[in-house]
Amino acid sequence: MEYAFYFITLGFGGALLLYAGLVAVSGFDAIPRNNTVKVKDKQAYAKKFAKILALLALPLVAGGLVGLWKIWVGGIVIAVGLALVLTNINKLTKIKKELNTGYDEPDPDEPKIY
Repeated sequence: MEYAFYFITLGFGGALLLYAGLVAVSGFDAIPRNNTVKVKDKQAYAKKFAKILALLALPLVAGGLVGLWKIWVGGIVIAVGLALVLTNINKLTKIKKELNTGYDEPDPDEPKIY
């Protein structure tokens, strides 16, 4: 139980990295709720989304790996990783604003479901 936090951190970061790879390879369809945004270039959006996911996952993986060897170094890496995550949120919103052209308009011929 002493190293449970680092195993969980490493597992969660690894899962995020795997998902980033899946999005990069599979494309726009691997992103949940992709039908709510209308983008011009779906492949570019998916690649940029995957890059942001990988940037978010790398500090977690690094923190988990280092934490298994040295506990205090792992804490420092996680703190730096958190700072990177917060700065990358700004990048994600900037990319979303750049690629998002707005929501799809509903089809007027489609029956309304209440």
